[in-house]
Amino acid sequence: MIAHAAEAGEDRGRIVVRLGAMVPSSRAALEAAVHVARAFNSEIEGIYIEDPGLEAAVAHDRVRFLSLAGGPNRLPRPRLASGLAHFATAANREVAQAAAAAGVAFKSQIVRGEVIEALSAACAERGPWNIVAFTEAISTPGRAEVLNAALTRVWGTTAFVASGPSAVWRAGPIVAVIEDIERMTGMVRAAQRLAAVSRDEVLLLPAGEDAIAQDWLDSEIRLTLGLAAGTTLLPRPVHGGAAGIRSEIERLSPRMVLARYGGQAIAADGTASALAELSAPVFILH
Repeated sequence: MIAHAAEAGEDRGRIVVRLGAMVPSSRAALEAAVHVARAFNSEIEGIYIEDPGLEAAVAHDRVRFLSLAGGPNRLPRPRLASGLAHFATAANREVAQAAAAAGVAFKSQIVRGEVIEALSAACAERGPWNIVAFTEAISTPGRAEVLNAALTRVWGTTAFVASGPSAVWRAGPIVAVIEDIERMTGMVRAAQRLAAVSRDEVLLLPAGEDAIAQDWLDSEIRLTLGLAAGTTLLPRPVHGGAAGIRSEIERLSPRMVLARYGGQAIAADGTASALAELSAPVFILH
């Protein structure tokens, strides 16, 4: 695992913000994407993805109730195109304003195609050090499926940023959920860079599958990393398992959470439900 994003001007990656889900953006996700860009001295590129399947659906004779505003009539193609253009402009403006306020370079592009293919093409252009942020809250199984597909199929990425429907952007520690030694060093370094932006504390939460694994993680973390200034190793959660880990994360009220995809905190088959339990954006590593 490489917890890294390319620096601005390096032309080997950037923070890719996926727009175009036709739902309001999550403010927590936007702020988290900008924070990540600042942490890695990177730039942000907004990718608005035009889905040809939507236009095809509108053209179908049996489609009568497709409307951006929920109107009762079939939406003509020109009105759909106009609505999509306005949404793209508004979505790009939101990210541009957040980036400008933080002094982060921003640019945007419109890509036509299926979401995963479009993200893959965008990341391949300037890979391999891209971090992909989703602006919409991951609040439904359908959106979770898109996130899961991106996590497993989009090449040229080192991490993803995603938020659940209750996520907020707030002051607080950076919490890194440590589940294995192989990813530990990269995850801790990423957490330290994220924390340095706002001088936050880094909290390391060891999450072994049982008491023996927990004790081993605890000792290995102390042996390998020591206790750097501003870094605290937490005791094991009182209640074990995924629910106990997420409950402990919530108790800590973090600014951002770092977790491994497919682990206990963010299970591969329960992404939406896991994010729904967390009130902070999550920096998801492979």
